[in-house]
Amino acid sequence: MENNNQMVLLGTIFQQLRELERTPQQISGVGKISPSEFHVIEQIGLAGKITSKELSQQLMITKGAISQLLTKLSKQGVIEREESQADKRVYYLHLTTLGEQVFQKHHVIHQQFMEGLDHRLSPSEQVVFSKGLAVLSQILACQLEEAEGTRNEG
Repeated sequence: MENNNQMVLLGTIFQQLRELERTPQQISGVGKISPSEFHVIEQIGLAGKITSKELSQQLMITKGAISQLLTKLSKQGVIEREESQADKRVYYLHLTTLGEQVFQKHHVIHQQFMEGLDHRLSPSEQVVFSKGLAVLSQILACQLEEAEGTRNEG
């Protein structure tokens, strides 16, 4: 019976995550930012500067998809492209001042989420929760690898 409850809970969590990944947030001075755009902003913010190729590899999305996201974020004034001094074919991406503000807001959202977990779980429960997430991540990674192998065979 416990396994059935866990499966139902996992299904609910996956549906909630899917819905969150589709729901843009209104950011003052910028407009709506989709979760995909937040992921791009986060990676650029963490890297400081990065190429679109590196970004697409890190986020595991196509060059076409990253190009569309970067065009929108550039028009919104969140990112800028800077030509490499060493290689004129390469452009580095970095956050503008506005982009830094969005990056910080995203960081605050993450912090609030983690604080919510901290308040609801004891330290020992946090350890078990982290281990459970690590195991779930490993299982999902294996399933993705298997799915990729199946897709490439067909």
